[in-house]
Amino acid sequence: MLMDQNNRKVLFIHEGAITPTVKRLYLIDDLLSYGFAVELWSLRFLRTLWNELPDEIDTDSYRKVASFADLKTMLAENNVNTTIILTSVADNFLNRHIYGFLHKNHFLYVFLNPYGNKMGKDKLSIKDKLKLIFSSNVVKKIIPELKKVYHNKVFKPLHHIDFENHVLSSMKPRAEAINSNDYEAYLSLKHDSDRIISDKYILFIDTYFPLHPDLPYFYSFNVKDVDKNKYLASMNYFFDWLEQRYRMPVVIGLHPKSNYTDEDFGGRATYKYKTNSLVKNADIVLTHGSASTSLTVVYNKPALFIYPQYMLELTPKFVQKLKWFAESLGKKAINIDNFDESSIEVSEYGEVYRDNYIYTFMTTKENEQRSNKEIICSLFDTLFQKLENGEDTPFKS
Repeated sequence: MLMDQNNRKVLFIHEGAITPTVKRLYLIDDLLSYGFAVELWSLRFLRTLWNELPDEIDTDSYRKVASFADLKTMLAENNVNTTIILTSVADNFLNRHIYGFLHKNHFLYVFLNPYGNKMGKDKLSIKDKLKLIFSSNVVKKIIPELKKVYHNKVFKPLHHIDFENHVLSSMKPRAEAINSNDYEAYLSLKHDSDRIISDKYILFIDTYFPLHPDLPYFYSFNVKDVDKNKYLASMNYFFDWLEQRYRMPVVIGLHPKSNYTDEDFGGRATYKYKTNSLVKNADIVLTHGSASTSLTVVYNKPALFIYPQYMLELTPKFVQKLKWFAESLGKKAINIDNFDESSIEVSEYGEVYRDNYIYTFMTTKENEQRSNKEIICSLFDTLFQKLENGEDTPFKS
């Protein structure tokens, strides 16, 4: 490490609210402890979708970005030779001018993908594409699809934006391999014998459906159409059936953004920020295809992929991706409002499916014993040295 480490600035630019969970996912405290100066910039004030979310951090390094013009001004105040942009901002039509500006001004930026799991397919068949097109209002899909085509086929080539060469991820395409967040969580508890619940239990991994603030953004439905009670009624009815069949309680691992309570789930116990430990010791796990489903794979837990009819009606695209995700792991996604009781089979993942998933989406043979703190801090140290020495780096536009 060089003596002038504190002159090395990392700007973390995030689309949503910056919460303690976000700070952990993007290694903010690890970067600070390594010696880098870190600023936290939130773009959530550019989007009405996230504008009302509360701040959960209080630090002088936190800055609110009110407009794209303000973002350009703030970025221009930084020296491109001593600054690395750490970004979670999605590569899409809505954010095209942000990455256009970074490339035009030769900033070194790194997009960190901490999640790793992949709900969907790399290449869709004509049949799959038609299924998605006609799964909901076709007219509503036309403009978003045209924007996607323009962004990928016109805007990015025109501005020489090679986004994939800036990505840190546990899955390809990427510039550098890291561990997924869930693999990091697995490493942290792999040898821990403590239990939150002493008896046997079934765990449901909550996704805060249908109230998660990101869902309308990604799946294009009107939040005014949402009826959480319709969703919860189906879920609780299915939980009742499972508890009778397996003679053990269902407990809920709440999503970090969730406002659900025990009462919402029929009085069942709910836990927040405990999903890793809950999956590790569960006897059966229920999932909508949450990112934390990866934990069921690495711990090799019997899992059921489920969805209620209401989810299919509100977000058919989400359900189709859930089905593909389940199939990629040798499972089937079950409609809990329309199923044959004899068809419910709870089993662990097959070894071939499990190994393929772990080494495709969660880690690599080279990284499986290394932490992301070690991987990323070492990478940033090398990148700063190259900037200071005027050397080329693939991460600089």
